Amino acid sequence: RGGLTRADTEALAGLGIDVGAIVSRVEETHGEGALDAGRGGRRWWWSGHRPFTPGAKTVLENSLRAALGRGDRFIGEEHLLLALTAKPGSVADVLAEHGATRTAVLRALYGSDDGAAGQGHAQAG
Repeated sequence: RGGLTRADTEALAGLGIDVGAIVSRVEETHGEGALDAGRGGRRWWWSGHRPFTPGAKTVLENSLRAALGRGDRFIGEEHLLLALTAKPGSVADVLAEHGATRTAVLRALYGSDDGAAGQGHAQAG
């Protein structure tokens, strides 16, 4: 499941995102186990500091912008998902193929296309 918990997978399924299909697609492109944490037998927490890639930094920065734009004082999964859908590239393409466009995610989370603060919070459904 790409390192996601069962709860994460079920929550994304509630938004219509099939994590299994996404993991399969990533593995088709990048090889089996591409999303595994301890590739090559080395554990990242044993080998010292691992800096973020430029792409990861951009996603985190955009996640922060999404959180601040909503008036949130934290970066949550919803902010990360919004940032991933907004950054052109293979991740956004795969999410869009499964119906998780930025517009669809904003509607699912906030009931609007812009995610403006004060629009309410996502509801379980």
